[in-house]
Amino acid sequence: MADAVYKYFRKFKEEKMRKVSLVAVFMLVAMSVMPTMGYNNSVLFNLVRPNSLSSGLEFIAQHRFAGSFTQGSVENLVDRMFGLEDGAHIAVGLNYILNKQFVLKSQYMTDQKEYDFGFSYLITDGWLKSQIDIQRNSFIDLSSAQKNVAGSILLSAESDAVTVGAVSFIPLVNLSYDGYDQHYGAGLGLTFPLFDQTSFVTEFFTRGLNPADNSQVGEIYNGNPFNNNAYSFGIKQETDGHVFSLFVTNTTAIGTRQNAWGVPDDYGMHLAFTISRYL
Repeated sequence: MADAVYKYFRKFKEEKMRKVSLVAVFMLVAMSVMPTMGYNNSVLFNLVRPNSLSSGLEFIAQHRFAGSFTQGSVENLVDRMFGLEDGAHIAVGLNYILNKQFVLKSQYMTDQKEYDFGFSYLITDGWLKSQIDIQRNSFIDLSSAQKNVAGSILLSAESDAVTVGAVSFIPLVNLSYDGYDQHYGAGLGLTFPLFDQTSFVTEFFTRGLNPADNSQVGEIYNGNPFNNNAYSFGIKQETDGHVFSLFVTNTTAIGTRQNAWGVPDDYGMHLAFTISRYL
């Protein structure tokens, strides 16, 4: 199973990836002509942020290049870095913001042909925002090639900026439960404002913990090579109506639930980006 899982993450159908990328770019270009103000988007890189919008739609495109730029020869570095040889893991999502408390969410991810549907509810607002997300996840299991349906729950909390000495940062925490693997996961994000609408961001995820035997996800599956924690760091740029994030990461996973699976040994570093658009 370990070899199958590893190969699946390393090899994607390039033509399908290109088509999805073109559709995402077309939608973003088409929507960019609509005037709107800058906004606080609903994701950091992977971590979910509590909602701060009162109404509208939010389109999110997430892209993880499968090729590692820290492995292989220098000659094909560009091909590996930008997925020309190895493809990419892509997610496109749409959030319908009913009001500040309720948001309907949908997402499709190319990895495992996963469809996610659910909603979020804002629990607290103010200096500390907190939110619960409940989702239905349907996907193709890698080991059995069968379709599976499960549920997941996520709690997110984000505070106002914290200042320690001369350093100011915004902390964000996610706690998740994956009903399929029956494990808990946790992620921490820190946003460091640099200058006007530009921030340095870092994320860290712990491998999921199974409450039944107190074992981590990588130990639940026999031979599973996902033995390392996931992390990311990069730059977030806010513009009118868009939020662009460009970062490097040691995984191609998307979202807190997938990042809690852990990372295979010797997986290398990958280039990634997330684009959010508010309508």
